Amino acid sequence: MALKLDVEVVEARGLLASDSNGKSDPYVKLYLDKQKSKTRIQKKTLSPLWRHQCQFSNVQLDSKLRLVVWDHDLISDDYLGQVTLSREFLADLKRTRKYCHDWFDLVDKHGHNDKPRGAVHLKLNFRQG
Repeated sequence: MALKLDVEVVEARGLLASDSNGKSDPYVKLYLDKQKSKTRIQKKTLSPLWRHQCQFSNVQLDSKLRLVVWDHDLISDDYLGQVTLSREFLADLKRTRKYCHDWFDLVDKHGHNDKPRGAVHLKLNFRQG
């Protein structure tokens, strides 16, 4: 039976200010294999509340989940940071059938935590589908 991964992007805190008003208009894009999801844009905030729920189906053993936080702009969106939940992390979650409810620090495009970029609050749950 195929596994499904339920994901809730609850909120974020401490995001980088990307706009001239000292705020950002953040949203998150989620990727797992060829599946995608996207939160709504939260205007003028560094601590957005999304409560975005999505479901990824047919999750494979070598899958990894990537979340990228962006600042929405009229011309070109600005990169704020990302979280990648590794194959090992997801495999451990699947094996223990554990529900994960935690904060994850954002890193740069190369996976470095060179400066504080904020954190995203996630809820994850594997289930048979």
